[in-house]
Amino acid sequence: MRATGQTLKRTVSGEAIATFVPYPLPPRNPELNVDGELAALLTRAEQALARLEVAGELVPSLDWLIVLPREKPRPSGRGGRAADA
Repeated sequence: MRATGQTLKRTVSGEAIATFVPYPLPPRNPELNVDGELAALLTRAEQALARLEVAGELVPSLDWLIVLPREKPRPSGRGGRAADA
């Protein structure tokens, strides 16, 4: 697995903390090769971000994208189907 940085221990206001310091980009040793499976995964991730951006433009509030997926429909007691109106 590629190391992406290092963790340094510091003391701030008398409290010991760990800080992560990333290595500079782009990676050089070994170089990052974006081909094959990694290229396909990167393409899928970019497409998913594009769909999320479009969805964000369609709703009046971005809170809808955060709140609504958490809410699940409640079964009505008739085999899980919604009641007839």
